[in-house]
Amino acid sequence: MAENIKNRKLNLFDVIVILVLIAAIIVFIFVSRNNATNQPEMGDEAVYLLEISSIKPEIADQMQVGDKLYSTSTKDFLGDIISVEILESTRLLMNYDAGNYELTTDPDRVNVMLRVEAPITETETDLFIENKTNLKANISFDVWGPGYAAQGSILSIERGGTGK
Repeated sequence: MAENIKNRKLNLFDVIVILVLIAAIIVFIFVSRNNATNQPEMGDEAVYLLEISSIKPEIADQMQVGDKLYSTSTKDFLGDIISVEILESTRLLMNYDAGNYELTTDPDRVNVMLRVEAPITETETDLFIENKTNLKANISFDVWGPGYAAQGSILSIERGGTGK
């Protein structure tokens, strides 16, 4: 058996297999280097404006600067509240006497504008909060903080945190 191994020569099939393995190793190294250099930028911050519409004033009063917000569905961190602004809630109601719609103030509800600062990861096409939650204007998601839960919509995003 040892004599057969010593007398064996490389044939064309062996050479092709060796070349394919070398090519596969080179492609693997090239792809892994490109992936390492295209990693998203870490450590940036963004401030986004989150509007929570038509909630009870008692719930709005619980929202405080410094609260941490989380996603209700995924439990992911969404950022820290850096400002809270409580506004009147309005809605359209039909005025049957005049035959038109009128914008009226709802005394039992308020709108809340939260400025939220969050650590982001930026890729070429997206912003992510802590590599998990996609951050885009005009999306809505359920949020919760200490003692409250609500549904909010992102109105705007400012890259580069403005501080607290």
